[in-house]
Amino acid sequence: MYNPDRVMRQFGLKQRIPLLTNTSKELHKIDLRGKTDKDWSAEHSDYASMWTERASNIANDELLEEPMGFYDPYMVWYRRITRQFMSPRGAIVEALAHGITSIHQLTLGDDVSILRIRDMAASTLTTIHVDYRIHNMLPFFEESH
Repeated sequence: MYNPDRVMRQFGLKQRIPLLTNTSKELHKIDLRGKTDKDWSAEHSDYASMWTERASNIANDELLEEPMGFYDPYMVWYRRITRQFMSPRGAIVEALAHGITSIHQLTLGDDVSILRIRDMAASTLTTIHVDYRIHNMLPFFEESH
């Protein structure tokens, strides 16, 4: 069965954490070979009805106004449920970026030495091309603490 809530972003809509669905493993096991006596239209009438009614089941949501942020709830969920790294090097870069992003978050005060540390963290994140993690971070930081 098609789950449009899993591909909203591809259509310019806000991507949310998808609902759990029961994907029938039995459907994937169907083999039509040697089953010429089976009435497949009756067997799959429920799915045919869903297809016929497809125009009344169009997914709608908010338009995606800007790229999803690193701390968007969907991205946090996605990183939790997916395999993120193809190599140990990728995991090392992630650990580095996470640590420096955490340092950057802790330096939101206005003391001169704190500002220098914050600038160094931001510069390092820019150098390793993960500075998108700190753009618009303040609202996230305030919400989570």
